Amino acid sequence: MSTARGDPAVIENSMCIHEEDSSLLSKHTDSRHSAANCEYGFYHIFTLDGTYKLEMKLTGMLSCLRPLESALPLEAQVAAGLTAHNHQHNLFLAAIGSTGGVAREPTPYGNAFYCKKTSLETALEAATTYSSATSRSWNIINHGRLNFATKRPFRYKILNGNSPVLLENPSSVVYHRDVLARKSLYR
Repeated sequence: MSTARGDPAVIENSMCIHEEDSSLLSKHTDSRHSAANCEYGFYHIFTLDGTYKLEMKLTGMLSCLRPLESALPLEAQVAAGLTAHNHQHNLFLAAIGSTGGVAREPTPYGNAFYCKKTSLETALEAATTYSSATSRSWNIINHGRLNFATKRPFRYKILNGNSPVLLENPSSVVYHRDVLARKSLYR
């Protein structure tokens, strides 16, 4: 906590209860609609079980225009006589550490499944895309320290919900410029 002057203050056994509007009530007063029409919200969530979750939210307003017949497949209709361009917002998370783990032997009875773990040592090996069919995730592991409860190395798990990689045509300028957006993860 901080005082009204900005000095640090400690409140013993405190808890924060707040209402969140998901940044929908933020007021946009900038008249430039080309670059300042949206904002990113970075939410760091620490839960009582020790889980850390990072949520990134996009808020703001669409850059709308009058639809052109020739561009209709490239636009989304917002209202009658009003469209917005189809586009992507690419966000990247840089995590420092090593990725991987040890694969387990499959069950001899065939009635269970397991997570296949692959150690990725280079950025080229780690360049991959999310797979909803297998719910692919990535562990960033610190082999130098053990968790006091599990006696296993500390790790962070990266889950990538349902985000597509770069959708632009491979012949486009954006595709050639935005190399990182072609994969879900680089080590």
